[in-house]
Amino acid sequence: GLVEWFLSNDGDRVQGYTDAVFTGFPTLILARIIEDIIEQHRNLSGLYHVSSDPITKYELLCLLKDAYQIHVDIEPSADICIDRSLDSSNFRTAIGFTPPTWTQMVEEMANDSAPYEDWRVG
Repeated sequence: GLVEWFLSNDGDRVQGYTDAVFTGFPTLILARIIEDIIEQHRNLSGLYHVSSDPITKYELLCLLKDAYQIHVDIEPSADICIDRSLDSSNFRTAIGFTPPTWTQMVEEMANDSAPYEDWRVG
């Protein structure tokens, strides 16, 4: 949702929250992680947090702006302070996982050749 919202604001100004921390994954990357677990780690059991390295919403928007080459003014804002980060150290140790950097993940998203424009509703 964040990426779609951001891309829809081409030519506008948005706020980027400098104190809102996120550790999720783009769907493309999460799908690859799940595929790896199914194929390579069938004996893995239990409950694990799966997370990327922390990034603020502001930093993420800046990466998206560069990768997608869109014209959005990103205004840093400390209006929202929330930390939704997860500790995935147990998961990382269990399967030897190191998440890609945010720069790598955003560049991969931007270079994805899937026809998302054709699939959008509305």
